[in-house]
Amino acid sequence: MIEVAQQLNATMSTKIALDLLSASESVKSLTAVVRSSQNAWKAQEAEMKSAGDLAGAAQVKYEGLGKSIEGQQSKIDALKAKQTELKGNTADVAQQYLKYQQQIDGANKQLASMQAQQDRAKTAMDYQKSG
Repeated sequence: MIEVAQQLNATMSTKIALDLLSASESVKSLTAVVRSSQNAWKAQEAEMKSAGDLAGAAQVKYEGLGKSIEGQQSKIDALKAKQTELKGNTADVAQQYLKYQQQIDGANKQLASMQAQQDRAKTAMDYQKSG
């Protein structure tokens, strides 16, 4: 009976470890998508500024930030979903829960920063279009 319990415990630990690994991979890929999106609009903005198209550059920045914000929100949603999926009452689960919470807090902070940048970019875009 003890062997069955140990085997069941080992199986559960392995399943939790594999679930956490796949969760971290999906979060990493979402982080890469956000970073890639930011790099793309920044490069396009710089190119347009150097060509003298300030209105176009402002619009690219505004729209690019919008896409980055969407990606960041997806990352936050994925982190919250993974946090919700945690089951059990062990120290490892509690530690993983806190790790997800720290990542969610950091991602929310980045999201707020992006939203503030987008607000400023909208102001700049409106200014460039007006004159």
